Amino acid sequence: SRLDSIVGRIVEELRKAGRLENTLIVFWSDNGPAFPRAKTTLYEAGTRVPLIIAGPGVKAGQVRDELVSMVDIMPTVMQMAGASVPESSEHYAGRDLGPLLRAEPSDWREYLFTETNFHTPQMWAPARAVTNGRWKLIHQLPVRDAPAQIQLFDLETDPDERRNLAQRPEHRAQREGMLEELTQWRVRSADPLLDEAVLSELGQIPLQPLQPVAPWYTPR
Repeated sequence: SRLDSIVGRIVEELRKAGRLENTLIVFWSDNGPAFPRAKTTLYEAGTRVPLIIAGPGVKAGQVRDELVSMVDIMPTVMQMAGASVPESSEHYAGRDLGPLLRAEPSDWREYLFTETNFHTPQMWAPARAVTNGRWKLIHQLPVRDAPAQIQLFDLETDPDERRNLAQRPEHRAQREGMLEELTQWRVRSADPLLDEAVLSELGQIPLQPLQPVAPWYTPR
């Protein structure tokens, strides 16, 4: 009801101002709700957020199932505004959503990657994840005395991610394939936590209240 009422008021003001026909409206959430296994985690409840786009050049009534990310918003808006859009690269992961919004054929991404490092200084829990829409692998990086952990979920049969299949022999190939895709992405994106020295020293920093820990910290 909040979405309907508040966005409805914005739409009405745009209509009154004569700007509705040339305004792109984008609605999304930054993360999932502040519940266990949601906000600050890489489970679906933490990373699967709403995204609604309406405006010029957008075919109405579509429900898409492609893997998109909030990093795609910037190139999409730039393209629609007529600005020059950088190509996706190891330093720039976003892609223009234009073909999807116009319902055009598109060679879209096969895998989507997410990451988390910390939420507050007391919550240093770095993790990386990859999904292809059905399968989801979460790599919890080692923290202090806690070893690394791999979780593998079949989102089709287990959307709540309650059955970790990572150690099942019949899913070994799926696990190794997803882990390799995740590792390659971490290399391409120059993930600083691939450096064991960085990861180790970050884990030793005393976590005092209101003392943020930068994920790009480099040991001396």
